Amino acid sequence: MASNGSNWAEAAEYLHAMVDRFQTTEGTEYEVVGKVEGSEQPSGDMLVLDSSFNPPTRGHMSMIVSALRTPTTDGYTPNSKCTRYSRILLLLAVQNADKAPQPASFGDRLTMMLLFAEDIHSAARDTGLSILPVEVGVIKHARFLDKAITLRKAYPEGSEMVFLTGFDTLIRLFNPKYYGGNLAPLAPFFEKGNSIQCFLRPMEGGSGEWKREQEMFLEEIRGGKRERDGCPREWGRRVQMMVNLNRNANGSLPVSSTLVREALINEDEGVLKNMLTEGVRKWIVQRGLYRDQKPL
Repeated sequence: MASNGSNWAEAAEYLHAMVDRFQTTEGTEYEVVGKVEGSEQPSGDMLVLDSSFNPPTRGHMSMIVSALRTPTTDGYTPNSKCTRYSRILLLLAVQNADKAPQPASFGDRLTMMLLFAEDIHSAARDTGLSILPVEVGVIKHARFLDKAITLRKAYPEGSEMVFLTGFDTLIRLFNPKYYGGNLAPLAPFFEKGNSIQCFLRPMEGGSGEWKREQEMFLEEIRGGKRERDGCPREWGRRVQMMVNLNRNANGSLPVSSTLVREALINEDEGVLKNMLTEGVRKWIVQRGLYRDQKPL
């Protein structure tokens, strides 16, 4: 789709109607609503980023770019291509709700995701990475496990799905309270060729203790200390802890969507340029998104 402003406005209206139809269609759990074509690789694993994308940020971008580096035992080697993947999936959960999604509609978010997909290609070209196809999909499930099971039905066996997550999501995934007190229901996720790349949650301060504390969470799983919760140590081998290599130009930590919304409310245009990719930033300005929230 062309990046003409009026065409994107029409796309947003179409996507809004599409989400309404998808939410009310029984028997349909997942659907691809758009795709930015790339250099298709004949086979390979799929990289999945599941988020609210409210809005997409350079923080999301840095996770993807880091994941597309060549894996090593210590993390990633900068400036090296990864030939592991054949596609990228940006996934948005659109469960039925009595209230309209806030602060941005699903139609606007999906439009931003498609613009963000184009920005992924721009970033890949700038860094010498492969230009992979980027799909934008919607799903009805809220739980991470249910999303993974549904996606596995939609894509052929033989390829691995690699889910990019933050540390908070990893903690929730391995919390027994979400599975009736035992993690046994997670077995299908790890038995169906899925894995996780978890980006450690950065914290201000230079002690480095935050990194070690989060790495210990995975070491406990690999060491068998969570077996009492129904979590075999083998599952730990399907999780890789990563440190985000792509900090902002000013050296600050990757940004969150919440910080972006705060900057928009406070009309801090300089900060926004560091937080948002170009296509997403222009769309937000054009649509006046997030401006009607109360200043923080």
